[in-house]
Amino acid sequence: MALCTYEILFGFTFTSRTPQVFDPIPIYSTGIYGGKSYYTWYDSFLQYDFIIRWNTLESRWEFGYDDGGGFTIIAFLNTAPTDCPVNISEPYSWVVIGIDTAISDVNTALGNEIPTALTEGQECFEIQVWNKQCEFAHCVYKYLQLLQFGSAPCEALEILKNKKRILKILNCYDVRDIPNNTTDYNIFTYQEIKNLLNY
Repeated sequence: MALCTYEILFGFTFTSRTPQVFDPIPIYSTGIYGGKSYYTWYDSFLQYDFIIRWNTLESRWEFGYDDGGGFTIIAFLNTAPTDCPVNISEPYSWVVIGIDTAISDVNTALGNEIPTALTEGQECFEIQVWNKQCEFAHCVYKYLQLLQFGSAPCEALEILKNKKRILKILNCYDVRDIPNNTTDYNIFTYQEIKNLLNY
């Protein structure tokens, strides 16, 4: 099962008496159909419940509507199978086959990436960083108390500065590298980050 992790920008031209070009609107996955994300939304101008879904028999994305009597295809995406209903190299690659709706020039593009749920390791990392921050706050409080009475050790301030630097690094760490132990989003490896967590 391959799900699309982006919003889809959908636009079309309505060729009635006076052609109207509709600016792309963002649409979002509403579930899974045929093993891929599918999209449903209501168009108030044409008063249709539009659908984009994956056709497993034809191995293609299809755009259409459901009028209560079944799915009516308006267009299909002429591209190799993709996780999202877009052809990045050619946005106007939808082939319009429905003539009863007067829709032409269907196009889709990738919008913003939709954040996915965190894995267990990513959630644990964020909890560990939060605990590290609480530990740091406690150390600062103890240092200030010792400073008040003039009994703070000289090296205590340097230790706090190092802990603060480590916290800055930990808070900037992008957890998307954790599941596959990569450095796609960070310059530090996850092993180096774990060493900082245990410092």
